[in-house]
Amino acid sequence: MANPTPQLRTGKQRNTGLDLLRLLATCMVIVLHYNNSRMGGILGSLTLHETNFFVAQATEIVSIIACNLFVLISAYYLSAASRAKVRKVVDIGLMLLFYGLVCLAVAYAVGAAPTEATFDDFLRSILNRWFVDIYVILYLLFPFLNRLIQQLSRKKHLLLIWIFFIFFSIWPSVYTTITVSDHGYGITNFLLLYLIAAYVRRYLDDLKRPKTLIALYLVSVALTYLIRCYPALVGSEWKERLDVIFKGKALWYNFSLNVVSSVLLFLIFKNLPLRQSRALAKLSGYSLSVYVIHENIFMQQFLFRTVFHTPDYYHRPMMFPHLIATTAGIFVLCVLAECIRRLIFRYTVDPLLSRARWANRTYTG
Repeated sequence: MANPTPQLRTGKQRNTGLDLLRLLATCMVIVLHYNNSRMGGILGSLTLHETNFFVAQATEIVSIIACNLFVLISAYYLSAASRAKVRKVVDIGLMLLFYGLVCLAVAYAVGAAPTEATFDDFLRSILNRWFVDIYVILYLLFPFLNRLIQQLSRKKHLLLIWIFFIFFSIWPSVYTTITVSDHGYGITNFLLLYLIAAYVRRYLDDLKRPKTLIALYLVSVALTYLIRCYPALVGSEWKERLDVIFKGKALWYNFSLNVVSSVLLFLIFKNLPLRQSRALAKLSGYSLSVYVIHENIFMQQFLFRTVFHTPDYYHRPMMFPHLIATTAGIFVLCVLAECIRRLIFRYTVDPLLSRARWANRTYTG
């Protein structure tokens, strides 16, 4: 099966820094799920004054931009492409179907799912993937977005970014959610990131100010961390005042500082002076599959809590090393599973799709 993550096929060499960033973002997603109270469970089990609380919050804040990074990377390539391929959407759909069935079967086999299978269980195992759903929508829209962007001058392109950023990021970050209430999980945040990545591709592709970018990134992350942890750092009076503005917002994907942090890290990695690496490029192609497998609604708790025993480390000093080991372990297991799936599809599904005209159609905006 073709890599579901869109890549630009032009004479320009692929960007190894972005391949590395995609792998890092994949690991960030696993970290977020390690912390998630419904999955690994760490953040749902710690008190405000435990050392592990601050460690977990630090890993959460650093990793919360993972999905934004995925969108920026894909948008960077797509913004210079012209044709959308039906096959890419079909490949993603078949991957979801395959892992939905396999993960549900495994969950029943190990007792990690309800005792009686229902059609609702089947649908949730396949379709409960918010990121993939919105990502596919963005992919279907990109030729039309590119047509619009091509008509814009640099000044108007930047103005459009500011309009999106002010009303769909800054506004809900400090005032109300009246302009957007999905916390960055919807298409609006994806469109903002697409516009930014396209602007970088068109006008800032040779920007190289690593020290400045790194300094700004660290400041942005530090501010986000303080906003996230203020309930444990200030008195009740100040907490009530800050809650009015910031309560829970530091973990929103469209929180203004998270948008800024993701763009800065994207710029840092895009211009890393790295040699071309086929191995890194190939490994980064497993990113979406790793997400789909380990985030399956019937497997997530089983993987984190039963296979990697996260509850045993909630309150122990070894929590952080265990987080690193769990992240690496889940990544490796998912890559192995995806290798098996691709081998199966190579001799079954892919030949059939290659001969199907409808699956190999393309369209422009």
